[in-house]
Amino acid sequence: MDILLLVVLLALSIFICWMSIKMYKKVWNPVFLCSSIIALGAVLCYTQPKYNKEFFVDAFFWISIGVLLFGISFIIGQSFKMKTVHRDTIYYYNLKSLHTLQVLCLVVCVIMLVLKICEITQLGFSIEMILFNASIRSQLIKHEAISVIPNAFSIVLTMFYYWSLAIAPLAVQYKCKNAKKILAIIVAVALFRGIIGLSKEAVLVPVIIVVTSLLANYQNNEELTFIKKYRYWIIAVLLAVIVMSTIQRGYVEQGFYSNTLTATVGTIGRYLSISVYSIATLFNNRITFANGTMCFRPIFNTLSYFGIGEHLTAVQVDYGAGNVYTMFGNMYVDFGYVGIVFLSVLFGLLFGILYDSRTRQKFSHLVTNGIICMVMFMAFYDFQFIESIYVYTIVFAYIMEILFKKYFYVTSENFFETLDKNVKKHRIRFVLGNKRKG
Repeated sequence: MDILLLVVLLALSIFICWMSIKMYKKVWNPVFLCSSIIALGAVLCYTQPKYNKEFFVDAFFWISIGVLLFGISFIIGQSFKMKTVHRDTIYYYNLKSLHTLQVLCLVVCVIMLVLKICEITQLGFSIEMILFNASIRSQLIKHEAISVIPNAFSIVLTMFYYWSLAIAPLAVQYKCKNAKKILAIIVAVALFRGIIGLSKEAVLVPVIIVVTSLLANYQNNEELTFIKKYRYWIIAVLLAVIVMSTIQRGYVEQGFYSNTLTATVGTIGRYLSISVYSIATLFNNRITFANGTMCFRPIFNTLSYFGIGEHLTAVQVDYGAGNVYTMFGNMYVDFGYVGIVFLSVLFGLLFGILYDSRTRQKFSHLVTNGIICMVMFMAFYDFQFIESIYVYTIVFAYIMEILFKKYFYVTSENFFETLDKNVKKHRIRFVLGNKRKG
């Protein structure tokens, strides 16, 4: 029965992935990322000999239900979105502002790195100890994170960090001064911050947001052309992310693996599969349901800032195999099997309505797309949308849009409609008052 359900899950995932590629005309889209990686995690989980396969029947069945409902709901949400927006609306970026924002992104990344170093040193560790001593890394993981700046300032800085990460890649597409070099430094700084902070999310999240923005304006063969053009950069970043994620926990030094290569392969397989096994174990435990305090934690925590209710901790309960159990595990913890059905539809519709598949989008839409792609990419592991900072970042993006719209663009939303048809045909874009072919 378990192998049959696994085949059903794979078939559903392949079908949904195929639909998403036909719909978006590109592989890097949120539906493909979500469905394909969850299916891969299920396959790797089933092939792990140490896992109890008796647990897999319920897990594969309810993951299949979740993937199907979430994917269809997202596509329905997108259909509604497309009916309510003008597909021909194009935004003309102010290249001077774009270059300035990319430099600001670099400055913010450096500040975030410095703050992370300060946090580590306050705990009595050094960067050298973190990088080259596995036992020290194990000690640091057990320490609670501390903040060296006021909480409100930390939230604003982090929101600006994620916001600028989504904007910075545009400077490369529009060939701003030193844009490639600046973006390379931004990614390197963000990755280094993740590795010394011993956080998988801090390594993966910036990369996913940057890649989403880089590929935002590419479809069909354009996506493949872009990948071919920057293949060496892509390979280098992928290898950096994989190796960093491997050495973070010092598995070779602790004797779990014989060398870095086996540790890398083993770590990838483990992190892709452990959450599937965790949700299987979760279904076989009797738990007290959280009644919405898990998936709707950003709402409860926001209210707590105004003195309404208590602030909820980000620590999740380990029910026997780990404290991460895919996106659908979080839904189950809230309302049981009903939660998987109801919340898959709810969040699928919400993300589908928020996601903007158009090219040359508003900055706020680029940021929202980056967050949604990241959340759906990480669905195989955890439901990142329960982290308040990502919800706040989307709200922050729209506030920035309202406050600084005239600095971000050189035309209004309806400017394109006033252009001559011949100009529209040849995609003339106006930048700082000058005409250029786009």
